[in-house]
Amino acid sequence: MRNYLRLILNLFFRGNNLFWVLIIAKFKNNKIHIGPSSNLKNSHFYISGSENIIHVGNHCGLSGLNIYINCSGCSVYIGDKVIVSASAESPTCFYACDGGSIVIKDNCLFSNRIEVLTTDFHEIFNEQRVRYNHCSNVIIGEHCWIGMQALILKGVSLSDNTVVGARSVVTKPCYESNVVMAGFPAKVIKKGIEWKI
Repeated sequence: MRNYLRLILNLFFRGNNLFWVLIIAKFKNNKIHIGPSSNLKNSHFYISGSENIIHVGNHCGLSGLNIYINCSGCSVYIGDKVIVSASAESPTCFYACDGGSIVIKDNCLFSNRIEVLTTDFHEIFNEQRVRYNHCSNVIIGEHCWIGMQALILKGVSLSDNTVVGARSVVTKPCYESNVVMAGFPAKVIKKGIEWKI
């Protein structure tokens, strides 16, 4: 219960920004770090499990970001100067489940209604009860721009300076930098690009 009350105090640590942490009291040793120069608005963290970590770096502007952790030993790492431009009505959601981790490196931009997943949410077994669909981590490289309503599935790793088009579904890693990906499933459609805010 002490851990639960300590997290409640974070509601007031961000000044007039609306920032909620919901953690089920029976779990313990969850850690949340938010860089002192970062701002959160209309963002919610839901944690059900123990030994989980959420880290937000410095100079981040997170609006309408919901983070869901539904297991133990999961982590969400958000680097410096990351911007999430969403709202309470159209949030961007990160789901770190089944012991998986999501890593967002520095200088990334996320639009609204994006979903990033480390899991399929339901287990699939063969006839011998051996599970097929294990969780897999997601890594977004530096200076990536993820367009609105994009879906980033488990096991995806994006190299630096990648742009993902609106409503694209990224199912596999992309090891090329400076590219635009789009489609369902997403494929590289342009190379040698640069982008800026």
